[in-house]
Amino acid sequence: MVSQTVASQPAKPDLNALIAQLAMPAEQTLSFTETRQSGLLTEPLKVSGMLRRDAAGRLIRETRAPRRETQILAANYIEIRRDSGHRQRFALHRAPELGALRQALIAILEGDAQTLLEHFHAQLESDADLHWTLNLKPRADNLSSRVLSLELVGTGPLLKGLQMTLTDGEVIQTRFDDTP
Repeated sequence: MVSQTVASQPAKPDLNALIAQLAMPAEQTLSFTETRQSGLLTEPLKVSGMLRRDAAGRLIRETRAPRRETQILAANYIEIRRDSGHRQRFALHRAPELGALRQALIAILEGDAQTLLEHFHAQLESDADLHWTLNLKPRADNLSSRVLSLELVGTGPLLKGLQMTLTDGEVIQTRFDDTP
């Protein structure tokens, strides 16, 4: 009798299960460090701060360095508030990359895979060590004209980082430090 060994294949990753695990209560914060590389900059721009979703469904980015400011990303606008009291509000369609970031992170933080798939083509890969990569490409022309892709990485139920690649070659990398 000949013994055969069947190679076990890892189970296909489940997007719905992953997104459900990544969900966070409103107001829970994530510390982040962002690095933006652009041909317009002589050296990468580094930004650090806190990210959260409020009860109204807005994404709030509070930066500590290189300057303190609060960015409020709502469904249709972004508002920038500086410590000096200066406020500026403009339509979100003027910054499609922020719209894509908001759509992806709100869906993920709310644990809503269906909404994520309404706005993005998604491909999830994972390995036996529970490391995963979620590649997102915007479906809407107004977003895909500026955003090539979003790549989220993590381990198990923890979101570790995000890389946004813009159509002009600019790359924005975000590392999340305090995931739940």
